[in-house]
Amino acid sequence: MIIFDTNAVNELSPNSPRADIIRKLQQSGHHRVAVPWMVLEEMAAHQAKLYPVKYEAVTNTLDRLRAILPLGAEEHAGAARPGTADEPLAGRLRGHLRSDRDQL
Repeated sequence: MIIFDTNAVNELSPNSPRADIIRKLQQSGHHRVAVPWMVLEEMAAHQAKLYPVKYEAVTNTLDRLRAILPLGAEEHAGAARPGTADEPLAGRLRGHLRSDRDQL
């Protein structure tokens, strides 16, 4: 039986080759893989501790983005990604930028 501790779980990406090997070992039927409940609780606590910091960073980034959007956030809601064909939004944006420059 393979039992993982907190460090092993924290360092193991679910999409890594190491995780693939562990899955294959478990599927072989010769090995069992386990993560103790306490390890999962500790991992959840670590991630929960980092969540507010990451959330605040995202909201700050969104606030900075909203501050530079020329048409306002509601105009951009549901808009296509940059570089794609969204002619109505692109046209409104060009018109807005032209009118800003005309005022100079």
